[in-house]
Amino acid sequence: MHRWRDLEALSPRIKQICKISGTPGASIGVAQKGKTVWKGNFGYRDFAAKKPPDEWTIYHVASLTKSFSGLAVASLVSDGHLQWNTSVVESLPEFRLRDETLTSKAHVVDILSHRLGIAGGNALWTQGGNRNHIAKEEILRIIAGLQQVANFRDTFSYHNLAYGVVAELVERLSGQTYGEFLQDKIINPLALKRTVIKATEPEPENRAVAYSSMDDGSFALIPRPESQDGTIQAAAGGVRSCVADLLVYFSAILDARNSSFTRSDSSSASIIKEAAMVTSGHNFITKGSRLEKSYALGLLRAQLPNTFGDVGPNVGLVDSMPTIGNPTSSQLVIFGQGSFPGFLSSVFLLEQSETVIVVLTNSLALNDAADWIGQLILEEILDVEKKTDFAQLAEASKSKYLKNFAEAEQRMNNTKKPDSPRRPLNDYAGDYYNSLHNFFIRIISTKDGLLMCFQGEDWDVYELEVIDKDSFSWWLPREEQAKRGRWPIDSEEFFRFNFSSKQDGKIAQLTWAMDPDVPSGETFVKEPLAITNFKGKALSQL
Repeated sequence: MHRWRDLEALSPRIKQICKISGTPGASIGVAQKGKTVWKGNFGYRDFAAKKPPDEWTIYHVASLTKSFSGLAVASLVSDGHLQWNTSVVESLPEFRLRDETLTSKAHVVDILSHRLGIAGGNALWTQGGNRNHIAKEEILRIIAGLQQVANFRDTFSYHNLAYGVVAELVERLSGQTYGEFLQDKIINPLALKRTVIKATEPEPENRAVAYSSMDDGSFALIPRPESQDGTIQAAAGGVRSCVADLLVYFSAILDARNSSFTRSDSSSASIIKEAAMVTSGHNFITKGSRLEKSYALGLLRAQLPNTFGDVGPNVGLVDSMPTIGNPTSSQLVIFGQGSFPGFLSSVFLLEQSETVIVVLTNSLALNDAADWIGQLILEEILDVEKKTDFAQLAEASKSKYLKNFAEAEQRMNNTKKPDSPRRPLNDYAGDYYNSLHNFFIRIISTKDGLLMCFQGEDWDVYELEVIDKDSFSWWLPREEQAKRGRWPIDSEEFFRFNFSSKQDGKIAQLTWAMDPDVPSGETFVKEPLAITNFKGKALSQL
């Protein structure tokens, strides 16, 4: 049996990773067979007030919410509302995919395991201020409009927006909101004391403040994520919880999974329905490999020895992810990651020893600190002979992350042609709508230049700089993106608008490469400005 006290010896390395990445606070817990065997709390949940976190501190868990969504559907299946292979359109007649031939084929497992193969569309909901910029009522129209960019059921295409369809299914079949359903079926039965998804007024005490890391490892205060019950991202990232509750929750998943195979009695199995189905692999991430790496229904799976971090930023910031595990002792690890501006999280479930590791942090850092810390603890528990230097990986991933932004800015500057022909700036002014007419970009002409905002939100305004003739950029340095509560993006093309005209020479539309899955970009058609005043001033006075 592992000497759990040895985990305390990891504290200096955990603090080092937090310092390197710019993480003000972290709450960590380890449980075996449902009992907490180690917990560690580091730094501050509120840096300004110097308030430390503990196991009851509430964090936004971001995509760890997806595991709750898988269990919510399992409850629907258990209660007879649908079957796993029921076509989504049978329960939601309005559901459509852009490729109509696939509409009748898609079922909820395709959504939960990220195998629809459609473009991500993340820019439609994640903009400034950590807000959701589009209403949940639009989710089915949005999904119907997203391009098919990969083969259906043949590719792992991680998709946040598609989980909004899961929330619609839950609400349609249960007659409750998604949050109410989670409360009745999972949160209350498991006696999770500080796990919430609905809006809470007044806010509970002992909540982690949200930060974004600056380039030097300091951090800027940002708004907490808006995602919660009633928003478009509720089923993908709306849960807030604490280490104490998540150890209970994930231990119950492991217990119910084991009971489903041994056919033994388990109190967890009466709450966690269809555990074997929810935790089995349904979409293989690495194909043709001897060792399994797959996505289940809200969580990932890896057969050791293997790599981790597949749905977080670290995987693109180092030459190769560390392989963890002993070659002579293969076992299954179920894991998950969550990331929002302000929060990073990770969880690892070791089936063989019934061990759960939970890591929650309160900064969108310069690397995925929660992932590095989780892997550090995982390696210690597995008693791996050759240990990984995770502090070195934290340094390397931080350096690569910052370098990516510097290179993107340099590429953008290299494309500038300040002497290119210009037209009057007022020619560009207007409201530019996407094809669904549910998302628009407002362009305002002032005496000093062009301004832009999304969805008419004049509290979150960006300056446009001419790049070349009818091309403009709203590029922001990484720190400015972070301070605005945005997910920092290191692609100069994402920040570029290309305007074009009709035969009469008048500007009629712009193209924006808003989705890396669709590099050709989406067209936004110009309409007259729907306002006469902007930020309290008449347009003519700007």
